[in-house]
Amino acid sequence: MASQKILHIGCFADPSTKGGNRVLASQVMALRRAGVDVEILTLSGDGFWRGPVPDPAGPAFEGVPWISVEHGGLDYHVLDFPPLWRDRFMNEAEWERAVEWGMHFLSRLAPAFVHQHFWQGTRFMLHAAQRLGVPTACSIHDFGAGCMRTLLVTGEGKLCDSVVGVEKCGKCVVAGFNTLGKLNEAAIRWRPARAAIERYGFGPELQGPIGRRGGMRIPVRERVALTMSRSKTEMTSLNALIVPSPFAGNFFRQFGIPAERIHVLPWFYVGQPAVEPLPSFDGGLRLASLGRISQEKGIELLLRALERVRASRPVSLHIAGGLNNDYAKGLQQRYATGAGGCRVTWEGLVPNDQVSRFYSANHVAVIPSLWYDNTPAALVEALASGRPVICTDVPSMTHLVKHEINGLTFPMGDEAALAAAITRLADSPELVAAFAQHTRNVPSVDEYAASVHQIYKAALG
Repeated sequence: MASQKILHIGCFADPSTKGGNRVLASQVMALRRAGVDVEILTLSGDGFWRGPVPDPAGPAFEGVPWISVEHGGLDYHVLDFPPLWRDRFMNEAEWERAVEWGMHFLSRLAPAFVHQHFWQGTRFMLHAAQRLGVPTACSIHDFGAGCMRTLLVTGEGKLCDSVVGVEKCGKCVVAGFNTLGKLNEAAIRWRPARAAIERYGFGPELQGPIGRRGGMRIPVRERVALTMSRSKTEMTSLNALIVPSPFAGNFFRQFGIPAERIHVLPWFYVGQPAVEPLPSFDGGLRLASLGRISQEKGIELLLRALERVRASRPVSLHIAGGLNNDYAKGLQQRYATGAGGCRVTWEGLVPNDQVSRFYSANHVAVIPSLWYDNTPAALVEALASGRPVICTDVPSMTHLVKHEINGLTFPMGDEAALAAAITRLADSPELVAAFAQHTRNVPSVDEYAASVHQIYKAALG
């Protein structure tokens, strides 16, 4: 395998130890430690890349600025794709142009295997590899390759039944639009106006006044049909689909990938977790919440649930995550120091190499996600650190969190049930200790990489 180059493709690929998704970079590091010849192709300007970026006036490949650099001990090809190619819903002509470029670029790199991550901005490169006959794998991080709302939550805010269909999914997407979105959809469905809107509102590279504001130039039904068609082409051609939960595997089977090509590998923890004894309960129950502070993560639900808690011991919540959006800042202002009778502490971003220490200072992790959260890293890291978890009762998490064994689960969005679970653990320290004995049921990054390595070997013979 050492002479057969593996190319990982995806955004969010920076190896930074703070504030970013480290799944891609961490497994590449582990693969390198195992002797695999591996490189990464990524985008500049994805909001997380902190390394060198291509100079628009510098080296380019067929018009696309490009540099190859070492960053954080890993080898990268960093590209500055045109805004049009980063659009989730390219039309057929644009898609073909991007795929053709990708085929030329991959022919130059000559990888033996291509491993795609994420759908944002680089998905056409996976199709380019498949057209070249290069073996491919795809790691699923969310459901965006099959669900235009990404979260498998309907426009009415309910969990989807996970069965896709052009008409059904189109109606679901429209139901979730705000007034501006509905006006956008009505305008582009009116054919006399559509050409003018595309020309003057979006421009040739989506830099017109509507394009810069994230408007849509293709009607919903067409976007759904494009997404499903490309997903079916992609899935039926994959050598391996790597998913973190059985639920995710079942969802993507409907796009035509054979069951034997689906590999369920729960996400991993990085490094050696500090599995410390549970802190003393003298100061009460300490809850931990770590991750992105956004609506779908359910932090507001957790804070409202704390207002309902009536426990015999004090309860405190320690929130670790960036306050870099209006939603997070608003929550911090409303719950600056407490929620009801519970104390709230905003920890800010915790460096990845300090995550285990963060959990060790607390008793229980809470993950109240309002979607089929696809085995979040926070869940894996909490279990690896020996901490029980309270989480939403969705199958994308309950394959690891077993109710009444290593944590408690509650119905999605039910703040009363969440408050009851918190109250129960605050009043029963012995139950927290019993649950903690059944954690650490997740793989290390090196164990995960070894499984991925076997997938490459099988595909390459």
